[in-house]
Amino acid sequence: RLPHVVTFTCDGVVGEAVVDRLARAGYSVASGSACTSDVRMPSQVLAAMGVRADASVRVSLPLGCADDIVEEFLAAFPDAVAAARS
Repeated sequence: RLPHVVTFTCDGVVGEAVVDRLARAGYSVASGSACTSDVRMPSQVLAAMGVRADASVRVSLPLGCADDIVEEFLAAFPDAVAAARS
């Protein structure tokens, strides 16, 4: 539990598709959990928590991140998910 890390589950998409869209928008995010970041298998940690690892997007913000950066990301995130669904 870290205050600057959050995982979103995006129904109807593969997390990597959302990661690709956000990367094109200038955001560095990841899919799955940090403990399996170099493995192409679903995260056992997320599965144990009841999270669909294949549809997850993990966001890590710098501690003390400015509110406007968070707001910009939150505005870009739904667009990335919608684009990944189409």
